[in-house]
Amino acid sequence: MARKKNPVSKQEIDAILNQIKKNGSIPINNPVDCKTLSNHIEAVTQKQLSDSTLKRLFGFYSSKFSPAYETINILKEYIEKTNSTTKPKYKSCGFNSCFLQSHTF
Repeated sequence: MARKKNPVSKQEIDAILNQIKKNGSIPINNPVDCKTLSNHIEAVTQKQLSDSTLKRLFGFYSSKFSPAYETINILKEYIEKTNSTTKPKYKSCGFNSCFLQSHTF
């Protein structure tokens, strides 16, 4: 049975991948880095994404298929959790000032 078309746009997928790269926890410079990222995703989310899936997403392997919707959800969860635990979030207070807002999950 064929998989349903992923409703997530190419632009949104690219934004997710760019956010992971920008996070900087795991630099993605070559295919080997995808194994490290796969292990880190599992440690953070308790969900598995194979390094082969990540290699396809980051363009190290070619694929004519879009990623599964569950894959996108795991990546979004990973971004949310790594951003909330490793980087402070700032909220605008008006008058061009900001304050540190702590978030614990």
